[in-house]
Amino acid sequence: MSLRACARACRAQAAESLFLKAKRPEAALKMYKDARMWHDALRLAEDWNLPNKVAEIQAEIAGGACAWCVCVHERARVCVCMCACVRLRGSV
Repeated sequence: MSLRACARACRAQAAESLFLKAKRPEAALKMYKDARMWHDALRLAEDWNLPNKVAEIQAEIAGGACAWCVCVHERARVCVCMCACVRLRGSV
């Protein structure tokens, strides 16, 4: 992970905490989706029991929204992550 990506993830986690304290998980979910942070969006939707959002995010991941996982699974043909995308896309 690059330093820039790490900083963005740290800011997103802090923002998530504030959204959740304000009882606004949907706002945190939108933040993650807008930033294309699919794994965090899926985790949040599962943790806050938002089944319709879980299905929506899973469909986006399975459809190739997660560019990193598409690259890993389709180009390298090697599974190097144990993320939600692996479970949704199946083994390669």
